[in-house]
Amino acid sequence: MKEAFRFSPRPNRAGEIYWREWGEEAFREAAEQGKLILLSISAVWCHWCHVMDETTYSDPEVIELINRDFIPVRVDNDRHPEINRRYNQGGWPTTAFLSPQGALLAGTTYLPPEQMREVLRRFRELWREKGAEISLQVEEALASAEEGLGGRPAAAAGALHPGIRDEIWRAVSRAMDHRHGGLGSAPKFPMFDALELALDLFLDRKSPAALAWTELTVRSMLQGGVYDRVAGGLFRYSTTPDWSVPHYEKMLTDNARFAQLLLRLYALTGDDTYSEAASGTLAFTVGTLSDGAGRFFGSQDADEEYYRLDPEKRRERPAPPVDRTVYADGQAAAAVAFLKGGAVLDRPDLLETGREALEVLAAAADEDRGLPHCLDQGGFGGGGLLEDQAAALEAFLRGYQHLEDPAWLERSRATASLILRYYLKGEGGILLDVDARFAPARLEPLQADISTASGLAHSLLCLSAIGGGASYEPEARRILEAYADEYARYGFHAAPYARAVDLLFSGPTLVTIIGSREEEERRALKRMALSSPLPRLLFGREEADGGVAEAMAGASERGRGGATMVICRGNSCASPPPGLKEAARSLGLAPSFPLEGETPSMARGG
Repeated sequence: MKEAFRFSPRPNRAGEIYWREWGEEAFREAAEQGKLILLSISAVWCHWCHVMDETTYSDPEVIELINRDFIPVRVDNDRHPEINRRYNQGGWPTTAFLSPQGALLAGTTYLPPEQMREVLRRFRELWREKGAEISLQVEEALASAEEGLGGRPAAAAGALHPGIRDEIWRAVSRAMDHRHGGLGSAPKFPMFDALELALDLFLDRKSPAALAWTELTVRSMLQGGVYDRVAGGLFRYSTTPDWSVPHYEKMLTDNARFAQLLLRLYALTGDDTYSEAASGTLAFTVGTLSDGAGRFFGSQDADEEYYRLDPEKRRERPAPPVDRTVYADGQAAAAVAFLKGGAVLDRPDLLETGREALEVLAAAADEDRGLPHCLDQGGFGGGGLLEDQAAALEAFLRGYQHLEDPAWLERSRATASLILRYYLKGEGGILLDVDARFAPARLEPLQADISTASGLAHSLLCLSAIGGGASYEPEARRILEAYADEYARYGFHAAPYARAVDLLFSGPTLVTIIGSREEEERRALKRMALSSPLPRLLFGREEADGGVAEAMAGASERGRGGATMVICRGNSCASPPPGLKEAARSLGLAPSFPLEGETPSMARGG
């Protein structure tokens, strides 16, 4: 199925360029005609992509030069992140020149019309004069290079050790902005994994500095311009250190991650600032980035003029357009956020939205091919991306814990098996970013980025803990070992790796509820377990053996006639003293966290 090219929503002539899709046909055409490929990577939410459409790609001379002297290929970043990963030149739009074999010769980002005209002429002349020589060099380099990861010998596994989390935390600490929160200066992104890691450290070691920095960051975001206090929702990043001037696009995944962080902070502190912001973020997500029936959309456009209006004038104008494409990784993130919101905020409507989102995700999955990247497009174009399968695995696992339906556990196992079959290469634990069966033309699989690999390893360890049966720990360890020699170079971006390594060495905290005669009591205990901010905590266990089973049996006797919570760390299990408040305390919930039948004011004694 051919994709429709997406240009700026404002008047432009970019559609007059004879754009081709990425594929063998474009490369063959370039080789036959002796022309370079002009690659444009854009995003539907990207302000400067729109500017380039309206100016550079609407310039008559630029249009003529491109159509006559080049083979223009246009790639949508959101629909083809695997191509973007290989050719992006530091931002969007990306403007790159490729040989007919697909080799990158040069590239940059935005070019105004006058510069673009000059660059086009220079590359045209360069190729006319030295094209044959350059092509020969490229072919020789390709012939002598090993064929992607498949031809590489397995790298020696690095040594994993429990101190990795502390090393990465030190990298986070060095980058902290203690005045405005966040990491670094500008542009400033939320860096959710680093914030989650800080909460892990606080809860494990009662480090007040870690919690203080997290709260400073989140409150600065909520009070600054990066959070839309009119329509709700988080903008993608701030162009200033103090979060005051945002880049105005709103991304589904960012808002889902932000809602999860806010929910965790609320459970930990009991501060209604976070519950209200979480509710507002989820309301924006379902109200603007959803069809209301479980399908979630990728993003909302960055219309600077609109967002700079005062609130009343904004309400008089149509909101910026929404990219209504349903992307698998974003759909999974939304499902997780709404399931979590249903528990923490005690909102059955949010839980139901999360369930609907999971159903949409599951309906698009194929037993042998996994998930396509775009769930609402025909065929399997743009499929076979590890980040989609890994995100779905996490979502299915969360579905099993929140909904207690064994079907989601089976989905989790099937997804894990597919990933290990098609994405894990050899004994070295090399994880591929794309399924080679569906890789786009001229793209060999690359090693997955450390964030995606860490998230997958984390989910495999969780599945081993709550799923019973087969253990996925050996595969998770192999995946993490493959990055053990290089995590340090990622600095604070290695935060997800720190969390996965910590789970491997510390093990999960498993919470099980036994006895169900008092359904309301069981529901209250389950909600608290699913709301807990504690790191590495998992709810539910399919089967138990040895000392765990014995402890559960003892707890069952003590709790005969009602529901009893069992908390297991390793092979040591215990039950908190009877009562909801005691159970809440053992789960790290704030004293003011509302229990069953309480409102926030009742929990505070008001």
